[in-house]
Amino acid sequence: GRQIDSFIDNVRMKLNGRSSEVEGVFIRAPKILNCGEGVVPLAFHKDDVVMAANKNILVITFHPELTADLKIHRYFIEKFN
Repeated sequence: GRQIDSFIDNVRMKLNGRSSEVEGVFIRAPKILNCGEGVVPLAFHKDDVVMAANKNILVITFHPELTADLKIHRYFIEKFN
């Protein structure tokens, strides 16, 4: 996307069976258009999937490292360590 399309908004997540929200910083964010077999959608912005996992791969269309919330970082370390 273009820089002018960058934005910050809430993201709904379900990690380890727990629902929560985080702030999503979207900078020229790519889109996840569909999830194939074995891909688990983990987070949503409106109706769009913005985070998904498959085996040892995690994809995220926003930048969790730009906020103070460590939920996604903890999930990554626990799941993929």
